[in-house]
Amino acid sequence: LFRSDESLKIVNQQLKDLADKENINLLSSRAQIMLSLKNFDSAKKDIDLIVDKDSTNYNYRKLLAQYYYTQGNKRLYFFHNQEALRLLQKRYTNNNEDIEALFEIATIYSSL
Repeated sequence: LFRSDESLKIVNQQLKDLADKENINLLSSRAQIMLSLKNFDSAKKDIDLIVDKDSTNYNYRKLLAQYYYTQGNKRLYFFHNQEALRLLQKRYTNNNEDIEALFEIATIYSSL
């Protein structure tokens, strides 16, 4: 818990210091920390901002799926994992040497 609290302080300070208050990577980090702290409402606010800014990033869809998993919403957990898979498969189709995409596809399939 202490490390999560400390991490949250660092991320919040970085967001405060930046001119762009909606830095996607920092918001993603903060959402993950909030999920680990079980502060689901704050996590969801950050995740919604992230997905609104970039709905084509599979990592953000996986983060949204993780949120719904914590809420016990299996339907939306499955839906957003499927969306992450669709985005990854499109990426892999464009470059069939993309080992990272292939690994992520396998990881998502193993979690469903």
